[in-house]
Amino acid sequence: MNSDDRVSFDLPAVFVIPRVRLEPGELAYGYAHGWIDDASVVDIATDLLAAGAPSAPLQELACVFRAELWRVQRLVDEIETEPGSEPERVWLYLALAWLHDHRREHADPLQLIEMLYADFGYPTEIETLVRYMPATPGAPTGVMALEERWTDYLRQKSSEYAMRR
Repeated sequence: MNSDDRVSFDLPAVFVIPRVRLEPGELAYGYAHGWIDDASVVDIATDLLAAGAPSAPLQELACVFRAELWRVQRLVDEIETEPGSEPERVWLYLALAWLHDHRREHADPLQLIEMLYADFGYPTEIETLVRYMPATPGAPTGVMALEERWTDYLRQKSSEYAMRR
């Protein structure tokens, strides 16, 4: 976690690339919000370029050598986000997937979900994963039910984002 009490994980490119092919604006959002570091930006840009994403900043990012990572910030700043896009949605999914894969490393991963819920502006799509939110009438309750809904959410989003690959 970082100093302003927002949840943040350093997601490596080898985690991100197999899960979703990011749009350039999503790449910029993830970098600006501290989800990925300079080297991961370069690796993801290289993957996007190989997939045919036409963007001058991506082409330049893909050509950045490890000794030149200082150039990444400037190049990412040149990436424009598509109007109407919601780049935070993919990062919510990636953060929840990372947390799920590493949940045993955290004393209370469900508390981190609650923090992510707040950090991402209380998205309705994950309110069923939050302990303090009322359960849907007739839905099972308790920790095991929350974890099952978490797994179901990740499965659904994985299928949704797999269509981009």
